[in-house]
Amino acid sequence: MQNLRKAQRRHAYEYFEQALAYYRETNDRRNEAYALNNLGVAYTDLDEFPRAIKYLEQALTAQRDIGNTLGESDALGNLGNAYKNLTQWEKAAGYYEQQLHLARDIGDRHGEATALGNLGRLAG
Repeated sequence: MQNLRKAQRRHAYEYFEQALAYYRETNDRRNEAYALNNLGVAYTDLDEFPRAIKYLEQALTAQRDIGNTLGESDALGNLGNAYKNLTQWEKAAGYYEQQLHLARDIGDRHGEATALGNLGRLAG
């Protein structure tokens, strides 16, 4: 059953890739950033962490380029998750701490709580 679900997810990711190509063609930077983030999360779910990190780093850059601080916060947290899954605790903590500082700077209480929870799980 698990292999079937992974196979189905892989097919879904082909659609994410197609959407990303469209957003790049049309220079839709905002949706490109979200597509990159979605692909990063998707590949994290498949335990393909290096590939996930590649997409998440691009998502982070894109979110920063367009000034979307909430999207930037999400990308930071997702990068932390990918590194946590690789047992690279210090890198994960670094991304979670960046997420925490950004969330506090912009008054995003949900993002702040998420970052604190992620840091707590690393410490525990």
